[in-house]
Amino acid sequence: MTIVLAAALHRSFVAAAFDTRIAQTLGLRPHLAQLALVGLVTLAVVSSYQAVGSLLVVGLLLAPAVAATPWTSSIPTRMVLAGAFGMLAVGAGLLCSWYAGTAAGASIAAAAIAFAALSPLAARLTTTKRPAPHPHPATSPSPLLGKHS
Repeated sequence: MTIVLAAALHRSFVAAAFDTRIAQTLGLRPHLAQLALVGLVTLAVVSSYQAVGSLLVVGLLLAPAVAATPWTSSIPTRMVLAGAFGMLAVGAGLLCSWYAGTAAGASIAAAAIAFAALSPLAARLTTTKRPAPHPHPATSPSPLLGKHS
């Protein structure tokens, strides 16, 4: 249900995040979107609280989004990738908890925060930098122009 609601109201969420007046002009209902977003965040906090505790919920809500940021340039892609980072953090945290004998909630949150910390570095290392394009010979100034003018 959460995914369906987030997908259905995605455009309203984005428009309301930038400017509620523009969202209203576009025929969207930013107040309804804000209410739905608060409901979704509340649902996430309440469902996560049982598993990890109150303070670690913040790490689980923010860290996957932070981890996804260096890899994406669009909001929908970032949302999907943040969900994937969140699921990966749960798996890695539970494995760490099982083998290291640590608390599951803390291990999951630590994995999410570790992904957020390492993601920008990994993105920089894996992104190939393209060389600057060389100017076309016909458009580049000739060194002789100054002498013959």
